[in-house]
Amino acid sequence: MGSGSVDDEDGASPPEYLRTALDRMEELFFVFDDGLRLREWNGTVESVTGYGGSELRSATPERFIPDGEMDTVYAAIDEVVETGDTTVEAAIETREGERIPYEFRASRLPLGGGESGFVGIGYDITERRRRERELKRRNDQLDRFASVVSHDLRNPLNVAQGRLALLREGHDGEHVAAIARAHDRMAALVDDLLALAHDRADLDVERLTLGELVGRCRDTVETDGVDLVVDGDTAVWADAGRLQQLLENLLRNAVEHGGETLRVGATADGFYVADDGPGIPPGERERVFDAGYTTTRDGTGLGLSIVADAADAHDWELRLTESQQGGARFEIAGARERPR
Repeated sequence: MGSGSVDDEDGASPPEYLRTALDRMEELFFVFDDGLRLREWNGTVESVTGYGGSELRSATPERFIPDGEMDTVYAAIDEVVETGDTTVEAAIETREGERIPYEFRASRLPLGGGESGFVGIGYDITERRRRERELKRRNDQLDRFASVVSHDLRNPLNVAQGRLALLREGHDGEHVAAIARAHDRMAALVDDLLALAHDRADLDVERLTLGELVGRCRDTVETDGVDLVVDGDTAVWADAGRLQQLLENLLRNAVEHGGETLRVGATADGFYVADDGPGIPPGERERVFDAGYTTTRDGTGLGLSIVADAADAHDWELRLTESQQGGARFEIAGARERPR
C-alpha cells in the first residue's frame, strides 16, 4: 500500500493487516488532503494507473483524470467538502493513455494533526457501461421493430380485413370464418408486439391449462404435419396472451427446423416444450434468443426472442437443452407457482 502521512487520531500509522487488506481490494482506495494531494493509496491504484509510488506521492487528481472531466471532479470535491459525501463518474487515464471509466465515492475524513481531507473508493464501471450501450442498442432495435410492426404489417392487415368484410357479404362459409379468425389473431399479435417492444404490457396472470392453449395454437399456426402432444393437463399461472405467444413461437420454430412432433409437459416447477428436430448445438444456445438471430433464409429472427421476452416478463427461468429425441427442449421454470 502506498505510504503517505495519514495517521489515526492517536498519531499512529494504520496497522499492517489493514494495509494488506486494502492492497487486496480490486477497487481503488485513496486519501487526499484538503490541498488535493494524494496521501494514501492501495496497490490497485498503482497497478491500474501504471504509476509508481514516488510518482503518486502528493500527486493531484490532474495526474489521473482527463482534462475534459476535471470540472466534474472539482464539482464533486466541492460537494464532499460541503456535505461530507459525494459520488461521481469519471475516467482514469493511465500512464499509457488508456481511459477506464470509474465511479468514485468519497467521504470527508480527519487526517490527524488538525488536517482534513477525504477518503474514497473507485469502482471500475467498464462492464456497466457496456451493458448500458447494449441496452441502448436493444432499445433502438425494438423501436425499429415497433415501427415495422406498426406500419408495414398493420396497413396491409387493415386492407385484408376490409376486403374480407366485402367478401363475407356473399360468402360467409367456414373458410371465410377461418380467415377472419386469423386476421383477428394477427391484429392481436400486432398490438401485443407493440406493447412488448415499448415495455408497456401489464400481465393479467391467471390459472391456465397448457392443453387449452396448445389447442388454440393449432388454429393459428400452420403445423405442416407436426403433431402436438400434451403430456397431462398441466396448470400454470400466466398471462394468456403472452403464454400463447410463447407456445406459438416454439411451435413455429419446430416446424421451420423440420420437427415432426412437439411435446408439451410438466416439470417440477414449470413446463417444457420439446421437439424432435435437429436440435441446437450447445455453442449456439445463448445466441438463439437474440433478436435477429436466424438460421433459415426466410426466418425473421424474432421468434425465440419473443419467447425469451415472454419468459422474462413473467420472471420465469428459461433453459434450452436437448430433448430425448435429439431435438430442442425449452424448459420454463417458475410457472406453476401463483405469483404473490
